[in-house]
Amino acid sequence: MKTQSPRPNGRALLVLAARADGKFDRDELKVIADYAEQELLQMQRLGRSGLVLTGEMLEQLTKMIRELRPRPDYITEYLERVEAMNEAALGRFWRAMNCLLHADGDFSDDEAGFIDSLDAIRQR
Repeated sequence: MKTQSPRPNGRALLVLAARADGKFDRDELKVIADYAEQELLQMQRLGRSGLVLTGEMLEQLTKMIRELRPRPDYITEYLERVEAMNEAALGRFWRAMNCLLHADGDFSDDEAGFIDSLDAIRQR
């Protein structure tokens, strides 16, 4: 299993949110994989990546996300990194978070608690 390092990105927070209720279902995985794909395509558009995304690469990315185990003790660092993104990237992240929280059709108390913890960190 891969453990997310303190060099966070939006995927780390999305995975933590998905796992907040103790489940990580296929609809949540799809939201995160779609977000990651969008971010890679955006990097291509901006000339920051020479990668050409293939179906096989997207499958590997989805597998990596499924196996990702971000460290909850890095949540502040993850959020600081996300909040430092430009406005467009930040908007894409929060839209993905919103889709993720409703992906399985149930906004649980644990997921609400996770969002409350993010809000508390943002208020500091």
